[in-house]
Amino acid sequence: MTDPQDLLQEMRSVLGRVQTAKGVNRTALPQLVTYRYESEGPLDCSTGALGCSIILSGEKEVTIGSTRIVYHAGEALLSGAELPSSFHAVGASPESPFLAVWASLDRSLLMEFAQTVLPARPQQPALQPCAADPNATCSACNVFHPDLEVLDDFMRLVKLLESPEQIPVRAPLVLRDLHYLLLAGPTREWLLPLLSSTAPQGAIVKAVSWLRTHYTESIAIEELARMHAMSTSNFHRHFKTVTGMTPLQFQKQIRLIEAQRLMLSENAQVAEAAYAVGYESATQFVREYKRQFGESPMRDVKRRRTAFADLARSPAPAAPSDAA
Repeated sequence: MTDPQDLLQEMRSVLGRVQTAKGVNRTALPQLVTYRYESEGPLDCSTGALGCSIILSGEKEVTIGSTRIVYHAGEALLSGAELPSSFHAVGASPESPFLAVWASLDRSLLMEFAQTVLPARPQQPALQPCAADPNATCSACNVFHPDLEVLDDFMRLVKLLESPEQIPVRAPLVLRDLHYLLLAGPTREWLLPLLSSTAPQGAIVKAVSWLRTHYTESIAIEELARMHAMSTSNFHRHFKTVTGMTPLQFQKQIRLIEAQRLMLSENAQVAEAAYAVGYESATQFVREYKRQFGESPMRDVKRRRTAFADLARSPAPAAPSDAA
């Protein structure tokens, strides 16, 4: 296939044949997640992952800190750091469902290619800014138009869902190729600094990893800056540029999203979830949760459970037609 639209259609057809359920779907290929929404529904939240997603149909809005990213069918989003975010499918309906696929990436494999495989190349054209608000920043995520080779790797991964017995042998080869292509194309110049041990962006990615592990602890920005060999002012500035958030805002996002998960998935009570993620005051937790999600924890969790139950009760989708 030599046309991007043909590749997108083939992926939509495969997802129809494997009966992708509504919502977020883990697959037989651990690195691949599929999405199907037929309504905008409540915002889904994630504590973040390193990976690349491609929209097969519809439109998606992602919010990371103060940055709002909107991308559409045929476009891809590459996340070079594990950033907490919320997202929803814009204008999705049963007649025009939102379909997307996400492939998680291995930082160590990207670094291997960056250091030992890729030859020096002329600087690639800069990617277009992905934020809807031009004053917002989040340099760890960018939207781009994937070329045919990247689309073909995604299609091969999706098609493996129809032959799960082949996944252990073939999927690692395709995933390895995808990692190489993301470092060999127009995303290269933007992605390389995030993998560098000497660039400020690389230091911030390491700080992000540390904060994700220690999010329940009190943090001192001065200590974090020293850990990553920066002055406090430089650390704060680079952190905001890379993530779209201050370190304290980042920690708060991780805490609130994890608390939401505990209440939804493990039936934790409000106070129990608050203390589990590091809050010393349940009152403060409720206040910050409402500011983040627009409702009190109990109301928000109840609404989300109702929405998820409606998804579970809906019939399995039919295979999309060629006009999808």
